[in-house]
Amino acid sequence: MNPVLVWLLFVIAFLYWKRKNIERHGIIFMLKNKGLATKLYNFSSRHLKRINPLFDLGVIVGFIGMFYAIKLLFEGAVDIFKGFLFGEATTAHVSVIIPGVAVPGSPLFLPLLEGIIAIAVLAIVHEFSHAIAASIQGMKPKAVALVLLAFIPAAGVELDEKKVSHLRPRARLRIFAAGSFANFLTAGTFMMLAVVLTLLFVTPTGIEVLRVENGTAADGILTNGTVITAINGVQAIDSKELVMSTTGFFNPVTTISFSRIASQLSPGDKVILETSEGEVEVTLGAFPDNPTRGRIGIITSPKIEFVDVGDWLPWLLGLIHWIIILNLGVGLINLLPAPLFDGGRMAQDLISVVFPKGAATATRALFAFALTLLVVNLLPTLIAIVTGLISAIVGMI
Repeated sequence: MNPVLVWLLFVIAFLYWKRKNIERHGIIFMLKNKGLATKLYNFSSRHLKRINPLFDLGVIVGFIGMFYAIKLLFEGAVDIFKGFLFGEATTAHVSVIIPGVAVPGSPLFLPLLEGIIAIAVLAIVHEFSHAIAASIQGMKPKAVALVLLAFIPAAGVELDEKKVSHLRPRARLRIFAAGSFANFLTAGTFMMLAVVLTLLFVTPTGIEVLRVENGTAADGILTNGTVITAINGVQAIDSKELVMSTTGFFNPVTTISFSRIASQLSPGDKVILETSEGEVEVTLGAFPDNPTRGRIGIITSPKIEFVDVGDWLPWLLGLIHWIIILNLGVGLINLLPAPLFDGGRMAQDLISVVFPKGAATATRALFAFALTLLVVNLLPTLIAIVTGLISAIVGMI
């Protein structure tokens, strides 16, 4: 049976089972638990006060993340405008992703099961961190909630906003920054887990040629599927570099031996490649946009083998990959200084302290700028979705 259908049936059955206790707001369903909120408050306020300085670090990281998010969105907006002006293809820098659904225009496809688990981890870590931070500041959460956005699982924490507004700015910032900070810590924890699993169970065997570019040095010499084991006598990939590339935190181009060595070569250089089909010699060409850099002309990917394990490890590494990506991505976007984002509340508090007289005007201007960047970065996905819907409607007519 289709896994999407199985999950939808499960969600419908759950909603029917808990129908008397569920609050519905449009397509948002909430199952609140006040008892869990009380237990969380009692535990945190008694035993976790010693970690309060950690939330101060979270505030610092939060503001750094805010500036980094603005930088990324600004660069994305510039790329998209250039694409529109010069008629070049553009991809979304910020995208809508739905587990098990190929969203038009999105460069990512989030598998159903991995997506549900990754989003649940993301939401629980994020919201519980807000609740813990609030409890340590003496603010008891009103309720902890299981949330379903249509069929996507999430979590929520309900705080008394009037009491939050009466807290000192430093305490409020700790609460607002806690969610994204916890997401970053979660991503780092799973990165370390990926490193350990890769070192224990994954063996690199070389670099696989995914595609040979037409008219390049490799054209007619290498073929798709060829595995390169060494370049000029140096192993094409080692375990340490494989770990750094599979975590998604480092750039494979600068860590995989093959790519690192190839990037240091010049046009006209001759390289010896040891491959699964024998030893070959390639005389490098040049990159069109960088005539001083040697070009082989292949698109590659690390070739790996799993040692004495079943299918569970590749699946687990895939799940860890999505947990890392979603916690980093959502944690960063959540710091955007815009309405409804934690970053917006942080920015508003900071502006009110630094510029008390013009706080309202400065806040509105910052919010408008951030929202504009976000919308521009979503344009490729939004256009693709609208185009797809129009095509579907026309096809039906």
